[in-house]
Amino acid sequence: GVLLKVSVRYWRGCKKLKAEDLGLKSSDVSSRLISLGHKRLLPKESTQQLALIESRAHSLVARAKVMRSIRAFFDARGFLEVETPAAVPSPGLDLHLSAFEVLGMRSDGAPAPRWLVTSPEYQMKRLVAGGLPRVYQLCRAYRADESGERHQPEFTMLEWYRGFEDA
Repeated sequence: GVLLKVSVRYWRGCKKLKAEDLGLKSSDVSSRLISLGHKRLLPKESTQQLALIESRAHSLVARAKVMRSIRAFFDARGFLEVETPAAVPSPGLDLHLSAFEVLGMRSDGAPAPRWLVTSPEYQMKRLVAGGLPRVYQLCRAYRADESGERHQPEFTMLEWYRGFEDA
């Protein structure tokens, strides 16, 4: 790709980077094309599309900062970040939550139904019962009946558990 300019937006203002700021020569920069990452080339005239991409990039940067802050918060308090399976053999017992069924496979090659987790609760409680005193997880969760302006069927969930505090 060819890079024209990169813009990094902050909550207050906008800083424009030049080719030299990124270790590139001005001769490597085209005045006709803008490249974001290595995937998309946009005509210089597509400022509306560029604004949309920049706004999404800003959201991704903000999300990454939030995720780092959450991890720092729990790490500072002695919690262990864990990762549990996304596809489980049982959809859970919550009657008000509807899980997505996916096709899994047993070790002998036979099909076995699986469900995407609506929450990592059961797997994490098993870890605490197994002896891990403080665990947290930032994971994708899936709920088939969640859809609307502010709800999506796939979303990021923070779940944490602390055990053995009274022992």
